[in-house]
Amino acid sequence: MKKPIKKGYIHHSSLELKNSSLHGLGVFAKEFILEGTELGIGHYFDFHNRNNKIVTLRNPTIAFFNYCETPNVILKQEKPNPMWECGYSMHNRIFTIRDIIKGEELLLKYSWYDPTKPDTENNRHYIPLPNCISIEERVGKYVLFALEDIEEGFNFGVCHHWYKPSCCFEPNPIGGYLRESKTPNSKLVKEGRDISLHSLKRINKGEIISVEYVI
Repeated sequence: MKKPIKKGYIHHSSLELKNSSLHGLGVFAKEFILEGTELGIGHYFDFHNRNNKIVTLRNPTIAFFNYCETPNVILKQEKPNPMWECGYSMHNRIFTIRDIIKGEELLLKYSWYDPTKPDTENNRHYIPLPNCISIEERVGKYVLFALEDIEEGFNFGVCHHWYKPSCCFEPNPIGGYLRESKTPNSKLVKEGRDISLHSLKRINKGEIISVEYVI
C-alpha cells in the first residue's frame, strides 16, 4: 500500500514569510498578534523504530524564525490527547510571549545550537534550504523557486520524513512549498524513511520547483 505524502503547508493566517534584515527569510506578523497566541506546531519528535533515538522533524515555518537573545516567541512542548491513530506523538507549539505589532519580525532564541558561533560538530547549524532555491509568495501562495540555473539530477536534499503518528510523510521546509504538476521539473525519491527531491531536467533561474506526489 502506498503511504500518503502531505502536499504543501498552510501558514498561520497572521504570519507571512519575506526577506529579513537579520538573515535570509524571516517570519513576520501580517496583523497585530496578542501575547499568548498559539501559532502552530514547530517540531515533531519521532520515537518510532529508531533504536530509542529521538529524531526531530521541523515543520516548514519554524526553520525561518530568526535568532534573538530577547525573543518574542517561545516553543512549548506538548503531548496530544487523545493519541494519534498510528501511535504515540510528542511535539512543540509556537506561542507569542508579548504583543506583536503588524510588520514586526517574530524571533526565537534557539536552544539546540548557537548561530552566533561557528558551525562545529558540537554546534551544528541547521540550514533549511540549499543556496540555489528560496521561497516567495506568488498569486497568493508560497512556492519554492530557483535563485539560479539548476542542472538536471541535482539533489536538493530531504523534503519529507515518514512520521508514524500522522501516518504520512510530513514536509520539512523544502517539501512544504512544492507545487504539484502533471509536467514537473523535479521528482520525489524515497530513501528509507525519508523522501528527497531531485531535479528531472534543467531548471531556469526564477522557475518554480514542481513535482508529482508519487514515489
